[in-house]
Amino acid sequence: MSTKEGIKLDHPLIHWVKAVYGDGRQIRFSDLFDGVLLNDLMCIVDPRPDDNIVCKDVSDFNTRLFNWDLLLKSIQAYYKDVLQVYLFVAAPDIYLISREPETEASFKEVCKVLLLILGCAVQGEQKEDFIFNIKQLDVTVQHDIVTYIQEI
Repeated sequence: MSTKEGIKLDHPLIHWVKAVYGDGRQIRFSDLFDGVLLNDLMCIVDPRPDDNIVCKDVSDFNTRLFNWDLLLKSIQAYYKDVLQVYLFVAAPDIYLISREPETEASFKEVCKVLLLILGCAVQGEQKEDFIFNIKQLDVTVQHDIVTYIQEI
């Protein structure tokens, strides 16, 4: 793992994702950019949709874009239908993430998506479970995540 990857995988929001899975799952650098892992995470937060067909073969721009579009629609639907909140934030640049995965600029956009998913998690029906997962993290990471939650 390069230094650049190590820094990114040490991000508080990535620690939160690992805590949600709770099984010691190794998250590869590439997992953050294909939309598969984060669609799976959103399904943990919101198990309602059963028609989310995520493309597992993410070798090209179009399949990654499909996955990211599906994820954003799921997030928007959760905010609207479950939380009864309309999002008035600039949408993460899924074209950038899909076109130029594994760049610093794409990672910033992935963090925006993670923040939206975190918002769903800590305000939704299973919020106690997600808050419990956060409380299991290092205190410094917990404080960082609280700061992110306050941004929501």
